[in-house]
Amino acid sequence: MSTLRSVAVAVVVALVLVVFSASPVQAFQSEISFVIGALVGGDFEALISADDISLSTNFKNAPLYGARLGWFGYPLGIEGSFVYSPSGLSGSLQESFLTIDTRVIYLEANAVLIIIPGPISPYVTGGLGLHSFDFKASVDQIDETFSLGDINKLGYNFGGGLKINISHISIRAEVRDHITKLKVEDFLFDPVVGDLLGIEFDQTLHNLELSGSVGIRF
Repeated sequence: MSTLRSVAVAVVVALVLVVFSASPVQAFQSEISFVIGALVGGDFEALISADDISLSTNFKNAPLYGARLGWFGYPLGIEGSFVYSPSGLSGSLQESFLTIDTRVIYLEANAVLIIIPGPISPYVTGGLGLHSFDFKASVDQIDETFSLGDINKLGYNFGGGLKINISHISIRAEVRDHITKLKVEDFLFDPVVGDLLGIEFDQTLHNLELSGSVGIRF
């Protein structure tokens, strides 16, 4: 495993060196872009401790909106982003149906490696930042809505895409995986809900962003 990891690191370093030596470094140019797309929800599974019953739930696919502010040259760029999605969760617990309304916000800083210079440029990106989730839930057999917590976690992301520059306008298509580690202590439970669910889990959540954006370069 260590040998494979060493080979992977060597390949990445070699790629970076090739990109840096391909052409002179270009001056940074500012860019603001407006993002729209879809958040493809990830799955997570909770264990009901009393009966060892599995509660499988998944984030619903939902639209996303946001903005990014960056500085781009060649071969590097940096950018900050704000992305919002009115997502949700659905799942089943024994004979009860569990519905959770979720607000998802990603506030992140990324480094961008532009692979090929020019008006049409593929790139890869990676970064980290604040991943914020606001969970509000209801169960069919309980006539009440309750909060599972307003969770703010440090998470990270990686992805890639294609950037097209036309004069002072840029067009981007991007895929980005937002990764968040959730623990049971991150959640708040009403006593009634705690007795019903008894949830115990540590999960790594993957929410996949599929987005396009239009930017202004200045």
